[in-house]
Amino acid sequence: MQNKNLRIACILDEFSYEGFKHECKLEQLKVNTWKEQLIQLKPSLLLVESAWKGVDKEWRNKIANVKSYYVPSVIQELINYCKQNKIITVFWNKEDPPNFEYFIDTAKLFDYIFTTDQESIPTYRKYVGHNNIFPLPFAAQPQLHNPINSQLSGKKNIAFAGTYYPNKHHERMIDMKMLLSAAQPFGLDIYDRMFHFKNYHFPAEFQSNVVGTLDYTDLCEYYKKYKIFLNVNSVKNSSTMFSRRVCELLACGTNIVSSYSKALENMFADVVPLCRNEMEVKEAIKNFLTNTHLSREYSLRGIRQIYSKHLYRHRLNEILDKIGFKMEQASREVTLFCHLSSPEKLDALLKCYWNQTWNPTELIIVTKGWARDSFSKSKALCSSDTSIKFINLPLESTIGKCYNVAIKNATYNFVSKIHENCYYGSHYVEDLMHAFEYSGADLVGKGAYFEYLSQKDTLIKIFEKKENKFVKNVHGSAFICKKDIMKKIMFQENLRYELEIDKCFFNACQTLQVKIYSSDMFNFLRYNNARVINLKNGNVEKMDKPSKPEEYIEF
Repeated sequence: MQNKNLRIACILDEFSYEGFKHECKLEQLKVNTWKEQLIQLKPSLLLVESAWKGVDKEWRNKIANVKSYYVPSVIQELINYCKQNKIITVFWNKEDPPNFEYFIDTAKLFDYIFTTDQESIPTYRKYVGHNNIFPLPFAAQPQLHNPINSQLSGKKNIAFAGTYYPNKHHERMIDMKMLLSAAQPFGLDIYDRMFHFKNYHFPAEFQSNVVGTLDYTDLCEYYKKYKIFLNVNSVKNSSTMFSRRVCELLACGTNIVSSYSKALENMFADVVPLCRNEMEVKEAIKNFLTNTHLSREYSLRGIRQIYSKHLYRHRLNEILDKIGFKMEQASREVTLFCHLSSPEKLDALLKCYWNQTWNPTELIIVTKGWARDSFSKSKALCSSDTSIKFINLPLESTIGKCYNVAIKNATYNFVSKIHENCYYGSHYVEDLMHAFEYSGADLVGKGAYFEYLSQKDTLIKIFEKKENKFVKNVHGSAFICKKDIMKKIMFQENLRYELEIDKCFFNACQTLQVKIYSSDMFNFLRYNNARVINLKNGNVEKMDKPSKPEEYIEF
């Protein structure tokens, strides 16, 4: 979500600009009008990266090797003006370590330096004489890199997007050949960034796999058209420097098979297989293509990891924190509420709540007609947790009344109806809250989900095609909604059955044009004690029963 109060002047190449522009009021400076732009914008800071071209290619050769081209250079004049007008200056070198020498003379001009390579920091200190130097890895942008519509059918197997450098990055070329050769038998498409430049064409053995080139925004969409993307790293021994495509692909939920990198091993080893030879590449590819559950596990954990700490929002906050800016963060707390039918159901409910990874949250438990002794004992079990509230209503109160009372007592701006007959994995709330960030929805939930038929000892998938897309409704006990939206709708208090209440609720959502997004189907399980499942053919998929259904649906 853009912070409109934060104004930043910048000189960025296309990829970085597309990443940061959604997070603040960001304006690209032009060579001939930068002073007028600064006067008009009144920015809080100037952000310049190790740009080769900048906006409209105006900054070509004006940031790298500044001493060699212009004395005094445009960038020096710009920095001097900022210092005179107390505008903080920040330089981000995304080219470290291989292109350190090209940009060090520019970096020395700035108040703060950020680098993609943590190991370069001691070298910077020797050159610049201060300690305002910090690591800043690449990231993903929710507006571009997200899993929306990623589960559509017809996906192709494997893609690689990048450039073949015949005369430099020798180790990278060896790793690239390893990856591409191993992937060819499985079906490989190559998108060549230098497709129109003969000197950079891929070798003859891969020419039949080259399908063309894509601009950046199109490529972001193509991330979701393949089951696997290959990744190769120009820098292998940095603890923080890796291909920026890694974050972007993981944010889309796409599986990655990569050559080895110290940074990926440090930061993403649990979501990106790292391969050192063709046999390992083939094994990783085969595992993803033949084991759908494994593929989905890596996909979901990758999305979660990126949205937890590797978005451009996080990177901007890191910059602001280091330069001493304090920006107010959007409220992201969640109130969960539940009608509890009996004290025997309390332990399982509390376990699901206490296992949630998202904080802060609160839980409102509404009962009706409980004896004073039962209510007091249940309440005492949670007395040490001030985030849990108990409300006991008269016995004649309807379920809808219970829910509405809970909503009126909710503290936070997001509310979630949960049910005593469902299981909620530890990342249930977290994953749905991440989906709010990239979907822009008013309500996010599980339109596709797992159901366990206890009478038949069978686990089934329900509405699997409703994953990762905008829908008209989701499961009535598996969603989070913005509280201001919920207060406009509320629940019908004159209906007896839960299904009727949910149906009326989602009908009202449609009337008010509430934007509803269905995320992945994992980390939620409905227990069904009935003998039959009443859904149309094609909406249910029976599965081999795992030893514990809760373990199968949770990661």
